[in-house]
Amino acid sequence: MIQIRRPLHAAIEALAQLPWDCEQELALLGRPDALRVMRRFLSGDLTSTEVEDWANALEARDDVGLDDHARDLLEDFLFTMANPLLTEPLTAQTARAWEARLERSASER
Repeated sequence: MIQIRRPLHAAIEALAQLPWDCEQELALLGRPDALRVMRRFLSGDLTSTEVEDWANALEARDDVGLDDHARDLLEDFLFTMANPLLTEPLTAQTARAWEARLERSASER
């Protein structure tokens, strides 16, 4: 489970201190984690830039695994959030669409 429990910049700095190449996964990103981030954005607790920074910090790490039941969806989610200039900007509308997509995926399991 990946949660933002401290100020985002502090969490990203702490994560950056860990080596990128790791033999094992130290954390697992699941749909509930992605949903929490979208809901925090929608509530105004996180900005689009903070969500982008969060996704960039996680996207290519070997030590962060993705829930096998939603791997493709979570890869797409992280890529989209980390690369808004290549994909789509994070807005309330796109966040609600991701929220629905993540919830729908959970119910299809």
